[in-house]
Amino acid sequence: MSVFIINLLVFTSIPKAEAVLNVGAHAPNFTLIDAISGNQISLSNYAGKIVVIDFFATWCGPCRRAIDEELVPLYNQYYVNNPNVIFLSIDIWEPSITRQQLIQFAMEHNIGWPILMGSNSNIANDYEIEGVPTLYIVDGNGIIKWCHMGATPGLSEEIKNQIESLPESSTGGGKDKFDWLLWMIIIVVVVVAAFSIAVIWRKRKPPPIPPPTVQPPPPPPPPP
Repeated sequence: MSVFIINLLVFTSIPKAEAVLNVGAHAPNFTLIDAISGNQISLSNYAGKIVVIDFFATWCGPCRRAIDEELVPLYNQYYVNNPNVIFLSIDIWEPSITRQQLIQFAMEHNIGWPILMGSNSNIANDYEIEGVPTLYIVDGNGIIKWCHMGATPGLSEEIKNQIESLPESSTGGGKDKFDWLLWMIIIVVVVVAAFSIAVIWRKRKPPPIPPPTVQPPPPPPPPP
């Protein structure tokens, strides 16, 4: 077992450019327990939002380095108050880990996003994880837009560039614009309808009855 862990640590320390699932594929949905809140979280809950998924293990040195040096600063600087960009870390390959241990890990590394308990699920197989850390970016339509394996320098900047390259429809901005346009159309329709009704009412209104003509009294007859 120890040899396996050592080999896996060596493997995960080697930077790699991409993970196994292809860009453009649909991201497999999942439902996992968030160790922080105790609630169930599904990928489908975040339709219309960009989701950054970080597969990690607490014993993985490169995983901790990626979290400390790349993900936490990136999240705190740009996305902590952005409801359209979601960060999720998913713990894998630790079947005996407890929720309390993951809470402690989150506190030690200042993680401000959900940590999902995936070690006793099939998610590592579903996402064909070969090493950790492995990261995916999923757009609002559930499509994988970027993947990366390893804790490489400049990872945070690469993630930020990938997020910013996505269309606004992937972050919910498209929906906001659609809602604004819909309201503008409704207002224009109401104004035009009100104007048309006023014009029709004016045309149908009978003309006012002119006041009766008042005839002055006849002049008095001339004196005899």
